[in-house]
Amino acid sequence: MKQTNFESNLLAELNEDGIIKARFWQDKNTLKLFIQDKTLLVIPEENLIIIEEVKPRFLLRQLNFLHLNEAKKAWVWFSDFYAVLLLL
Repeated sequence: MKQTNFESNLLAELNEDGIIKARFWQDKNTLKLFIQDKTLLVIPEENLIIIEEVKPRFLLRQLNFLHLNEAKKAWVWFSDFYAVLLLL
């Protein structure tokens, strides 16, 4: 069976609507498939599929947004202002 047929059949069987964005063999027994917000680990020898799903958590997403400085200039200004207040 071709790999694309296997993947499309697998997604249909799992009722997943996403499109596979990437794939690779993690080791000789584990195929890793990446779809929108999920990762599928396929272990054919054990007839096992593990689905990992990423869901944003309340407050942690916002804190991570600030930690990674995704807000860019706004966060820099706020953090500088806060540092000055701490010095006073």
